[in-house]
Formats: sequence, structure tokens, C-alpha cells
Amino acid sequence: MRKQIVSKNDNQSQSEKEYVLFILLAKCYPVIDAQPQSVASTKSSVKKASLTVSATATGNGTLSYQWYEVGENGAEKLTDSTATASTYKAKLKNLGVRSFYCEVTNTVNGKRYSVNTDTVTVTVYQTYVQSLVIAEGENQVCREYGDWPGKESDVTLDSAAKYTLTVVPLNTTAASTYSMTISYNGEAAEAGAFQSELTLDTSKLPEGSSYFTVQVGTYDTAKGAYLASELYRFNVTMTGDYRPVIDAQPQSVASTKSSVKKASLTVSATATGNGTLSYQWYEVGENGAEKLTDSTATASTYKAKLKNLGVRSFYCEVTNTVDGKRYSVNTDTVTVLQFRIQQKSILAI
Repeated sequence: MRKQIVSKNDNQSQSEKEYVLFILLAKCYPVIDAQPQSVASTKSSVKKASLTVSATATGNGTLSYQWYEVGENGAEKLTDSTATASTYKAKLKNLGVRSFYCEVTNTVNGKRYSVNTDTVTVTVYQTYVQSLVIAEGENQVCREYGDWPGKESDVTLDSAAKYTLTVVPLNTTAASTYSMTISYNGEAAEAGAFQSELTLDTSKLPEGSSYFTVQVGTYDTAKGAYLASELYRFNVTMTGDYRPVIDAQPQSVASTKSSVKKASLTVSATATGNGTLSYQWYEVGENGAEKLTDSTATASTYKAKLKNLGVRSFYCEVTNTVDGKRYSVNTDTVTVLQFRIQQKSILAI
């Protein structure tokens, strides 16, 4: 601001003196002394989560507060009873994560100076898992007790053995409403129905740094995400890994229909640990894989009949037997397409 001041002196002629006064207008923003903190709490129809901001007014101002919830469409001004208090009480009725911040205003001589707090979250969850057990037959290999939001464990497994994972829910009545996702080494996996017992796919757990995760919770199909869940990670060390090495995968075949010829599907593999290789071919249909029993079903080359038109799918389970233990891997699934050539007749005119 520029201001001109005129002064008079009785002993002198009138003089004009100009003073340039730089007046800095004070910016009286409030000082945030303590930011609100994120909260995680179990679902409740009675309790509420407290979000508190502590602030100091400047310039003898008066503080006021306005809380906002941040959603997909931006920030929404809250209007419930504590929305204009320094402590906001967030309801815990619904599962999921909600985001909030507070606009703190300092009013000085009718002018408002506002700052926003950090954005914090309120996570509403429920507990799902009582325990998880990995067992080989009757032999318990690992037991972990459930704890929100989950935990990480280490386990050693034998690649020749078969293991079951048993998940015991805390609430057996509500378990039918739970969803579950099993993922190996971070691969994408869909959420499915809760299973209290399943067989681990050790073929997806090679030697080295392998792991699998078990996620149990409440899944929102519309959003394609869990509203609340527990995530358990098992870091796996595989021992005695004598699975055979597939050198060449079988290849898909397309051939004309024939009552005599057959299509050859061949797998090439190498045994490890001085093991002995064996083969078992399967046909994959609408009801899953069916073990084949014809003459070449246990050979490295399977001879598929070409009698019927259409497409059939096959894979081979290759097994390496070392010291009486069987180590198996499956080949890729390939197809055999049988077709018929339509002959055209040419009429001479």
C-alpha cells in the first residue's frame, strides 16, 4: 500500500514530505499443531472412529472447522453433527476404506484464512480366519493363526509330496458369504467361493524364491475388489525337486478325417536325479481331464484317432521316479482338429 502524508511546520514554509509506507498485510492462517491420524477398526453399528485436528489461531482470530469426505467424484462437504468440530466421529457400519480431511479456518476481522489437513483414512474391517494348516496326509507341516490384516510365514515343502491347505473360519455360519483368492508367485487370480480345504498346486512352486498367497474376505463383485479381507503369504522352500525337464512340448495337429490314420502327439523330456521317466496322456473335455487307457496312452508319443470330425484337447503328465518318489509336470494342452475336404464337381457344357 502506498500512502502520502503532508506535514506543516510553523517556523518554515509549508513543505510537503512524501513517505512511502510499505504495509504488509498479515496472512493470518491457522497453524496445524497435530494432524488427524488414520484409523483401522472392526465393523460396528455402535462405535465410531475419532479423527482429531489440533490447531492454533493467529492474529487473535477465531477457529472453525469443516470436515470433508473424499470419494470417486471428489470431496464432499459433511453435514452430520460432528462435521464442524475439531474431532469428527466417523461411522463404522460399513466395510471398506473411506478418506477424510478437515478445512481449518481462522477468522480475523471478518476475513477467513483456511488450510486443509492431511487426508487420512478410516478402514472398517472384520476378522475372517481362525487358522490355516498345511498338511501332508496326517502330518501337519505348518499352522498359522489368523490375525487381521494377515501375516507372512515361511514353510518348507517336498516337491514329491501332496499337500492340503485347511482354512478354518472364525464364523462358520458366515463363511458361506466369504470369498477366497489363491495366487502363486503373484500371478493374477480371480476371487472365488470360500473353501475350507484345497490341494496346493506344488507344480507352480519351483525351487528358489516361490510363494503363494491366501486372501479371505468380503468381495464386491460390482467393484471387482475386496471391501475387507485378510491376506496370508507363505514363502516356500521346495526340497528334493526332481521334476522332469520338458525339452519339447507336443504340438497341435490338424488333419483330414480318416478311419485309418492317426495324429502323433509327442513330448520330449529329460529325467533328473538318475530318475526313470513315465508318461500318462489325458483328454480334456467339458467335465475336465479324463485319463486315457488306449495302447499309446503311456508312451511319449500318443496316437490320436481321426475318425470323428471336430476338435479334441490333450496333455501329457510326465513323471520322474527317484528312489520310489514320483515327481510330475504337465505339458501344454494341445489340440487335434479333424476336418473334411468338400469336393467340388465340375460339369462340362
